[in-house]
Amino acid sequence: MGCFPHRYMTDHWVIAAMSMDFRHEARRALARAKEELAVQGEQRLRYAALELRMSMEGLTYARANQLKDEIPPENYKTWQPRKLMQLLEGIEPNAFKSSTLAFGEQVELGKPAPVMHTLGTECVLTFAEVKDHYDALGSYLHLPTVKQAEKNEPVDFSKLRSRCDELVAVLENVFASAVWNIDFKFISQIDCFRCGKAIVRRISPDVEERICACFECGAEYRVTHRSDQETFWDPLSKEYPCQSEGCGSKILIWRDEIKPGTCWKCEGCGKPYKIGLAVVPDTEQT
Repeated sequence: MGCFPHRYMTDHWVIAAMSMDFRHEARRALARAKEELAVQGEQRLRYAALELRMSMEGLTYARANQLKDEIPPENYKTWQPRKLMQLLEGIEPNAFKSSTLAFGEQVELGKPAPVMHTLGTECVLTFAEVKDHYDALGSYLHLPTVKQAEKNEPVDFSKLRSRCDELVAVLENVFASAVWNIDFKFISQIDCFRCGKAIVRRISPDVEERICACFECGAEYRVTHRSDQETFWDPLSKEYPCQSEGCGSKILIWRDEIKPGTCWKCEGCGKPYKIGLAVVPDTEQT
């Protein structure tokens, strides 16, 4: 099979149907955390830490909802923000970078508008902030391990309060954004050559080549971005000739099918074949 060019579709907003407004839930969790922090008592700090972790989770899930059609189903179930963020950044490198949304009237084709009007800036929760705070807060939400208990070190609640206060400031800045979930994108779409299901993937101008798999059947493609107008989908498959003497038929085998146990029947001669492991003489050492 050859490469089939598919032109970019026009960029557009994508509105995902959500069963839960995760950003709203994240905002509510922050409000509950602030209530706990206002109460005197060291143990209430643990509840504040739990709510702040939930707020970070809500913001991460809100972003994931925008990319849900591009995330393998098994990975979409990941609930740890740090792991989910790593996955999302692989799909959209700018997913957790702050940005400003502005518009203007273009005077000359191909050149930016001379006058731009700003609608607002989105301040996002960054990967670095999640790495810094999420696990650190989690350490206060469990009983000490046997090793920690043997050291008999008291919990440093003043350190916990400082971290909570710092994270509250970060989250308040995020929720103060005039706009949020900004997501302009280029996408490329084909019908899978193996199962026929539609495959839609985000194309980044900064990434010339990536491997994409069909979520339905697992068929893999090398997706190459070659110009401003075209993206090529090269199926990772190979044609193999039938081993029967006199049969000129060929079988198309995909990369994920090259493993012991894969079997098929030649459409030409009807002879069955199966991929298996084999031990052969090492002629290089004889």
